[in-house]
Amino acid sequence: MLQTYKAVLKDNHLEWLDEKNVSVGSQPILVYVTLLEDEPIPKPTFPSQQAVDILEEIACIDGAVSKIADPVAWQREMRQDRPLPFREGE
Repeated sequence: MLQTYKAVLKDNHLEWLDEKNVSVGSQPILVYVTLLEDEPIPKPTFPSQQAVDILEEIACIDGAVSKIADPVAWQREMRQDRPLPFREGE
């Protein structure tokens, strides 16, 4: 069964785009490469520029995170189970 992996040819070597480990040991393997002229090279997906922008905004907010004295205690408090609406508690 033939397997297909996505890669970009750069400076005479292949950069694999799939997160799979393409290696088959230390032995060289024969590959066939088809040049796709119409398909653009995909941009890296992590981290997205939107995520970077949001994190930079949060970092610029004065005291956004520094007001939390004990981050571990804050996280435990946020994760506490709360009574669900319209259900009777015991």
